Amino acid sequence: MQVDVVWEIVHEGLVQKARLTATSGRGRCGPIRPGRAIIRAMPDTTPDTMPDTMPDTTPDTMPDPTPDTMPDPTPEHAMVLEAGGARLEIRPEDGGRIRSLVIDGMEVLITEGYGPIMWGCYPMAPWAGRIRDGRFAFRGQDVQLPLTMPPHAIHGTAFDRPWQIAGPTSLTIDLGTDWPFPGWLTQSFALADDQLEVRLRLDADAAMPAVLGWHPWFRRRLATGTGWSSAPAELDFRPARMYVRDGDGIATGGTTTPTERPWDDCFTDVAAPPRLIWPDVLSLEISSSCDHWVIYDQLEQAICVEPQSGPPDFTTIRPSAVEAGESLEATMTWRWRRLG
Repeated sequence: MQVDVVWEIVHEGLVQKARLTATSGRGRCGPIRPGRAIIRAMPDTTPDTMPDTMPDTTPDTMPDPTPDTMPDPTPEHAMVLEAGGARLEIRPEDGGRIRSLVIDGMEVLITEGYGPIMWGCYPMAPWAGRIRDGRFAFRGQDVQLPLTMPPHAIHGTAFDRPWQIAGPTSLTIDLGTDWPFPGWLTQSFALADDQLEVRLRLDADAAMPAVLGWHPWFRRRLATGTGWSSAPAELDFRPARMYVRDGDGIATGGTTTPTERPWDDCFTDVAAPPRLIWPDVLSLEISSSCDHWVIYDQLEQAICVEPQSGPPDFTTIRPSAVEAGESLEATMTWRWRRLG
């Protein structure tokens, strides 16, 4: 059915009321309620005014996340939420990702990168990590996915496609034509002065295999626009088991005792929510309804702490499914506190 919701827009300091018309129904958008969003008019950043060259952000040459790489001016269509000293920027057109989280003037995410994989915090669905050779079978149906990271398929069908705005704090997208099972995703955000909660829901129009997750790229060093940066982040992470990887770097069905860092691995049986600690500055805890975690800490500039509801290549090593007319939901919460 059609739903008309009146919500406030704060634009250049003026509070205005706007009417949002959306189609309400399972999987198309989440609950839409009156609310407040902040929209800023910023300089045009269309391709006519973009730089002629793009930065090289391959793993060996990612830009150092210093104040020189602080967020660019907010584009016109970004979603911005503010609470106390926290400011969240969401980019619907860039895979529904969180581009920036600034806490008391300090940016905690990598805010730019070449291609869709190595920046921000994006949702992964209907799978997370790699599907080996992009190939699997589900209930007698053989499936071949596009090899988005040859020779494998990676991170689902939603992180590199534009999402639709469903409300002041929610986005929605279909699963796309590359996934042979129809369904919809809804992602919603709730920001407070000391925490962020993100919710991701998959509504299945047909039975399908499914895993949900997020891929955040946290800065090793916090940065401000004043030329100051923190000491490198420390990770407090205590897993009991780690998936064994094969020669292709993909998890197998077996698990073992965690090895020494650095990691690019999937873990289970975690004793407590992971925490990132920037000494004497900030502590950030990442909790989730997901029971699998991928840690990628092999770069000097960034560290990834990724909650997932299943392992990479789950269709083969740990199958899970959602039936037609049912939903799969995951939550991720970041809680922070100042230190010193």
